[in-house]
Amino acid sequence: MVAGGGSGGNHNTTNGNGGGGGGGVIYKKSFAVAPGAMPVTVGAGGASIAFQAVSRGNNGGNSVFGALTALGGGGGGTTGLGANAFDGGSGGGGAAVNGAFGGGKSIQTDGYWNSGGRSYVGWTGGGGGGAGSAGNAVTIAPNSPPDADGGRGL
Repeated sequence: MVAGGGSGGNHNTTNGNGGGGGGGVIYKKSFAVAPGAMPVTVGAGGASIAFQAVSRGNNGGNSVFGALTALGGGGGGTTGLGANAFDGGSGGGGAAVNGAFGGGKSIQTDGYWNSGGRSYVGWTGGGGGGAGSAGNAVTIAPNSPPDADGGRGL
C-alpha cells in the first residue's frame, strides 16, 4: 500500500525550494481480512502550489486499508517563508534559505520511509525522501554541482 506523495515548495522569484516527499509504503506478505466491509482510502498526491504563491508544498493524502495506514509524503520547504519542509510518510526536501535547513522527517512507523534532504542558502533545495532511500542533501563542495536528487522508490 502506498500513500500519496507531497508537492514541492514554491517561491516564484527564487530557486532553492525543496522537493516533495514520497508517500509511506506498507508491504505485508499476508494480512488477515475478515468478512464484511473494510475501509479503503487511496491517498491523493499533494496539491500543487499556484504559480504566484509563496508556500511550502502540501502533504500527500494517507492511504488506508482496514487497520493499516500509510502516511502521505511531506511537502517541500520554501525559500519565500524561510520554512522547513513538512514531515510525512517520507519527509519533504529542505529549502535553501537562512543557513542549513533540514528536510522533513519521516513519521511513518510501519513499513518503508525516509527523511528529506537538507539544503543550504544560495543552493538548490533538498530532495524529498522516498521509500527506498532518504532524499539527498545539497553538497557545497567547491566546483561541484549541488546534488539534491529525491530518494529512491520501493
